[in-house]
Amino acid sequence: MSAVVTLANAALEVDPGSSRDAIVRVRNTGQIVDRFSIEILGKAAAWATVSPSTVSLFPGAEESAKLTFSPPTGPSPRAGRIVFGVRVRSIGHPADSVVEEGAVTVLPATATKAAIVPQTSRGSRAGHHEVTVTNAGNLPIEVTIQPADPDRQLSFDARPSRLVLEPGATGSVRLGVRPNETFYLGASQSKPFGVVVANRGQAPVELRASMLQRALLPSWLPKAVGAVLVLGIAGGVMAATVLQPTPAPSLTPASTAAAQVPSPPPSATLVVESTPPSASPIDVPSSPASPIPTPLSSFTLEPITTDVVSTNFELVCLEAICQADVINGMRFLAANLQDTYFGGGLSGTTNFEATQVPVVLQADTPFQWKQGDSVGTTDRFVVDLAPVVFGIGPAYAVLVDDTALLHRNYVPDDFALQLFDRLYDSKAMPVPTYTPIDWGIVRDQVRLPVDRIFVAVPTPTP
Repeated sequence: MSAVVTLANAALEVDPGSSRDAIVRVRNTGQIVDRFSIEILGKAAAWATVSPSTVSLFPGAEESAKLTFSPPTGPSPRAGRIVFGVRVRSIGHPADSVVEEGAVTVLPATATKAAIVPQTSRGSRAGHHEVTVTNAGNLPIEVTIQPADPDRQLSFDARPSRLVLEPGATGSVRLGVRPNETFYLGASQSKPFGVVVANRGQAPVELRASMLQRALLPSWLPKAVGAVLVLGIAGGVMAATVLQPTPAPSLTPASTAAAQVPSPPPSATLVVESTPPSASPIDVPSSPASPIPTPLSSFTLEPITTDVVSTNFELVCLEAICQADVINGMRFLAANLQDTYFGGGLSGTTNFEATQVPVVLQADTPFQWKQGDSVGTTDRFVVDLAPVVFGIGPAYAVLVDDTALLHRNYVPDDFALQLFDRLYDSKAMPVPTYTPIDWGIVRDQVRLPVDRIFVAVPTPTP
């Protein structure tokens, strides 16, 4: 090689997001004017530059070039020592080259990103959140998840409570939130709390969320019970008054004496009003025609047999009254939908996953649904019970309206668990406790005849 290469600052340190320079000197030891190219080899070449990248030298002349190392912030490059090479090659004689080695140490930089979803959970006994943590730094980290409630109204269960993450990796923690006290009736209560994501060597990340605690009994239940009581009282009053048979009049002495009065004398005139012969018989007005009832939809209840269902549960809802309760419950649910559900899981009419516990209500004609001020019709209503049964989140309902628009909604935990309990017996796993629902009231609200119910045989997942 007709050149001598010298690398100054062969070992240097640099912070991500900043830059450091090194100097390389090239001297032409040949007998002719030559031109040399300078390039950086190795992993550091992706974030290093050379200026100038070529030099022309007379025999015996020397010139310097600047090497600039600028590692970006983020997971790559990782913190640590990175060896690089500087190759100087004669442009006139490409096979004639020389390489000098150096090392640049990328200093550690920690950066943790975290989020919690949903921002507000809803439930009477528990709420469910998911905390996601991303290691945006350039070295492995261990973080701890520390829920905090300064008012001490809530208890927490974080699984797992610690995460070890490589650079660029993301982990999640399931966070269960339970109120320390419950209530049966009344407006929902918002209970805010915080979550601290702590990482040694970095300021903690603080997240804010809340649980909207509902009453144990649904808001419609007191009204329904009141309506049933009013109807019962009204029926009792009617039975005691209007519907009681009128007793036959008894003969009193006065009436007996009147019956024994002799007939009037012949001179008396007796006037009798009668219908003229030409008059037609009196027509009895007929009762108005009864309105033609609207035909009812025929409903098919289909508990889907997925892998998790066949492994853990046994379908026991085989009697007509039980099937009617479940269908009435799902119809009642469709008419009283809760808040919009933004979690993962079922979407539209796609196939069911092995981990889901879906129940499908299918009708031969569209039936009504309602959520707040929004109303519509659908012929297929699906509820996935898996999240609440396995304690990982709320149950949710999915329907597609008559305009092909998808709607996904929360299902109250107690209602979903009671629905599950009507359908299945658990083979091994315990099912969370719930507040019993009065199925008689639900049945009165819907009044679906049993002869309009059909139950499909559970089929394997496609």
